[in-house]
Amino acid sequence: TGFAVGKGLVTIGSCPLHAIQNAFMNGFTASKWQIEDILYDFSFFFAQSSARSQDYLKVTETIDEGFDRFLKQFVVPRWIEIGSIIERIIRQWPILIDYFITYLPKVNKTIATNDRWRRIKDLLERKQIFVLFHFFQYLYKHPFWKRLVWLQKQKIIVHILYEECTDFLRNVLQCFVKDDLLINKTGKQLLTVQFDVQLNQKLESKIEIGDSTRLALNELSANDRNVFFKDVRDIYIMITVSFSI
Repeated sequence: TGFAVGKGLVTIGSCPLHAIQNAFMNGFTASKWQIEDILYDFSFFFAQSSARSQDYLKVTETIDEGFDRFLKQFVVPRWIEIGSIIERIIRQWPILIDYFITYLPKVNKTIATNDRWRRIKDLLERKQIFVLFHFFQYLYKHPFWKRLVWLQKQKIIVHILYEECTDFLRNVLQCFVKDDLLINKTGKQLLTVQFDVQLNQKLESKIEIGDSTRLALNELSANDRNVFFKDVRDIYIMITVSFSI
């Protein structure tokens, strides 16, 4: 802040922490998978019944003796913490499949009438959801997490916000836009790049999605891979648009 004409405060724009967090959130809520709904279903399936939580823990102990953490509950305003939730879901994915698809139908004959269980079962049977979680985790750990933590530090950072925000935008664009269109561009010039034109975007083999995501892609059909990369492009575009506004 500073002094403006009339001794008012100088406007420095919206909070960059919220801008980056909202860009991340908008990128994924804009996709057809609605990842927040997926996390809600996992959370509330167990939150509605303490018996289910205990049952799940008992089952996991028979499958994985090293298991020691339950799924964390997801709250929409806390997208900044979503990485740890996704990480646990990925780590427990085989256990979740066994519990929801194999175990529950055997011990609970009425579970098929539970709408939330049916949605969870449908998701666990879709391999592209597992791939999407890996991509989500990659994005969270790389372009986002470092800056979200940095922006919450208890020190004066206003004098370097522009450089940090420019660097963030550049890093996101580098994930899916051809490098020659970004070289030596200033922050203002980056805003003029036509990132939503596919001719300006990287080939699928060059788009940044993370090693674990590429490995998980091997389980998808050619058609599902094409759909996945279309989703990835759309997510990157929405993140860029949201942050650039």
